[in-house]
Amino acid sequence: MVFYIYGLVDPTDHKIKYIGRTGHLYQRWQQHVEEIAPTVKGEWIMRLRASGIEPTIIILDQIENGDVGDIENWWIEFGRRMGWPLTNSTSSLAHKYDLSKLLEPWEITTEDGTYIKGLGAVTGSFIVTSSPEDDDDWH
Repeated sequence: MVFYIYGLVDPTDHKIKYIGRTGHLYQRWQQHVEEIAPTVKGEWIMRLRASGIEPTIIILDQIENGDVGDIENWWIEFGRRMGWPLTNSTSSLAHKYDLSKLLEPWEITTEDGTYIKGLGAVTGSFIVTSSPEDDDDWH
């Protein structure tokens, strides 16, 4: 089975606010959108929903073999070091990850003026902005 490390993106500022893992992207996104938990992430999603918007989901990594939890924790630590305003409440065991071997920093400005920075190579991830239409096998 293929697993994904994903980020939930705030459409108001285009920042990744949560990192998670799943084997079923759409179903997991839907669970997040419907969340009403009294957590930092849950309250953020409820504020978005009160404004009539929902977080989008972006794929950060795809895993077929390996420790998915370890890779998710690596991404959480990477995001924290990049300054992403993450709502994840779990510790990523920062001491365990050597991020010094990443490639050079990069910066891009999108056509709409959004500024994005990162480390490593810019990859072709995609963003889900709405639910699928007539496709039960969507993922």
